[in-house]
Order: sequence, then structure tokens, then C-alpha cells
Amino acid sequence: MKDDPVLQAHGRTATTWGVALVIVAALYSLTDLGSGAPAAASHAVLTFSVAMASIVWQRPRYLYGASFFSFTALTFAMTELELNLSDLSVGWISLSIGHVLLVLYLGRKLESNDPSRLKISYLSPLVDAAYAIAGLALLPPLAPYNGDRMVYALGNWLVLSAWGAHLAHKQTPGFLTKDDETDASSKKKWWFIDWFSTGAIYTHHG
Repeated sequence: MKDDPVLQAHGRTATTWGVALVIVAALYSLTDLGSGAPAAASHAVLTFSVAMASIVWQRPRYLYGASFFSFTALTFAMTELELNLSDLSVGWISLSIGHVLLVLYLGRKLESNDPSRLKISYLSPLVDAAYAIAGLALLPPLAPYNGDRMVYALGNWLVLSAWGAHLAHKQTPGFLTKDDETDASSKKKWWFIDWFSTGAIYTHHG
């Protein structure tokens, strides 16, 4: 049944229409930006919808989309509160930390059960998104320049980088390179090579 061409064709059609509807829903909420509340609410719903689609259709990479919509939903919510541009970095930093904490929570759940390659592959997109959002948090304090916010955002980036390297060194699920996860026990590396390996933080699984 899995290799049935008819089912595969229907699956591709459903996926195509699903993606099209998500794009339409995301763009339609932007037609009236007089208030950020509707856009924030619709993008929050899209966050959960795409996350559920990722789980139901077993497409871990869809979590990139869920993280993107969580980012836009939070941004619209903060603009609705009429915060300064530099204040956006605080919310984005909190979102990036939330991603990391979610990965650690899910990683512990997997370790307590019988982890599979598919389940572990769901963690990597969340890690990537966490560091991408933390990097974007460096931008709002630049225009206009806000020294305090820049120090906060840059300090968060450095702490997250060191924390991620430490988690990769401990072979934490989601923070390892693909090669390390498939054969971590049989490889012996110098600890400082593991510690400063940027590939251990920005991870992808096929």
C-alpha cells in the first residue's frame, strides 16, 4: 500500500493543495495591517496546523514552516502592543530559547522510550530555527541603534552558541551532526574539536 502509485499521487495532490491553502491563509491575513491581532491569531493557528501536518504526514522539515509562523505570529503580536522596534529582539530571543528548551524536553522523552531515526529527525529543524531566530534578534537594535538591546541580543547569541556546543559535545539528540548521530559511539574525537564544531549546532537530517 505504501508504494501504491495511486495513493502516492493523491498524497502529492493533497500536499500541494495543503501548501497552497497555507500560503493563501498567511497572505490573506496581511491584507489589513491596521491591527496586528488578526494576523497574529491566524499565524498562530498556522503554526499548530503546520506542526500537526509535520507529524501526521511524517515530514520533519515542515517544522521549519511551523517555526516561521510562530516567529511571524509573535512579531505581529508585539507590533499590536506598539513596542519599539528594538524591543522585538527580546521576544525573538525568548522564542529562540523556547525552541531549545522544547528540543531538550522532546529529546529526554525520546531517550526514555525507544528512539527512532524518524522521531529524532524532528528535533533538528527546531534547533536550526532556534539559532536562526537568535541571529535575527541582532537586527532590531541596529535601526535605530540601541546599545542595551544589542548587548542583550549579542550576549544571548554567544550563550546559546556555547550552550549548543556543550549539548553537541554531550551527544544530545538534535545537536549532533548526521555522521555523529549514526555512529557517535564508534568515533573518538578530541573534545575541543567537538566543542568548537559549528556543524554540531546547525544540523540537518535527510
